[in-house]
Amino acid sequence: MISQGVRGARILLITSARTSRLSRRPRISTISGMAQMDCIAALKALGEPNRLRILRLLLKKEFDVNGIAESLAISQYNVSKHLRVLREAGFLEMKKQGQQRLYSLTPSLRAHLARNRNILQLDCCTLNFDKLPQ
Repeated sequence: MISQGVRGARILLITSARTSRLSRRPRISTISGMAQMDCIAALKALGEPNRLRILRLLLKKEFDVNGIAESLAISQYNVSKHLRVLREAGFLEMKKQGQQRLYSLTPSLRAHLARNRNILQLDCCTLNFDKLPQ
């Protein structure tokens, strides 16, 4: 579904969300910690299929680079590049555990997805993680 915004075209990538009785618009809250997120950086980060696969994997639990590389059959080098882009866009956080660096979704993103049945609402668009290709 494509809707026209005040400042031009806006893309709405939502397929199945509850609608309000009064407005018939999807009832999805935006991420409080990510409300000021740069949509261009977010869309750039989400515009690569392997990054979406990484986010979907990290929905389950935290992983290190090697675990992500093995799970998704991607080289460690490429996983590291993708993780950097996702971190810079504000989707991931990293914590050091000895020599390892463990990556996970930010708490605000995880809470938002849990509240909204895996639907990500940015200021510029909406993504349904359950409807993404494997």
